[in-house]
Amino acid sequence: MIFFHIWHLGIFVWLFTWLLVGTLTAFKDNRTEEQKQHDERQRAARVEQERTILHNMNNNSKKSLVCPVCGSANIQLISDQANVKKIKQTTSLNLNPLHPLTVFKHHEKIIKKHNVLGIKDNKNREYHCQQCGHVWKSK
Repeated sequence: MIFFHIWHLGIFVWLFTWLLVGTLTAFKDNRTEEQKQHDERQRAARVEQERTILHNMNNNSKKSLVCPVCGSANIQLISDQANVKKIKQTTSLNLNPLHPLTVFKHHEKIIKKHNVLGIKDNKNREYHCQQCGHVWKSK
């Protein structure tokens, strides 16, 4: 006895569609050689335009972060919390009835350094150059 499963039906439908599209003249490409070459030239021009746009975008992004000593773009981020003054840890009792076995809750609060104007600035990051080993903070 032969069993037909769902995937058999999918194979039969795909085969029937492939044969139908391949044999009917309505699905054939009726363009002339000149039209095909014109379409190919337009496609190549679009691809070249997209390639130049991507190249320009890559060049602009590479200029944004370089080593101030050697000019290399091989940079590693060491710390994004270079302006942290200290980390304050607090402990309190847990009064949540849904967690009865947890007795204490621990919290960490990050205290940031103030600059000259008294503003807490979170834009300082510390970088390391892989080429020359220079370490610096960004502004």
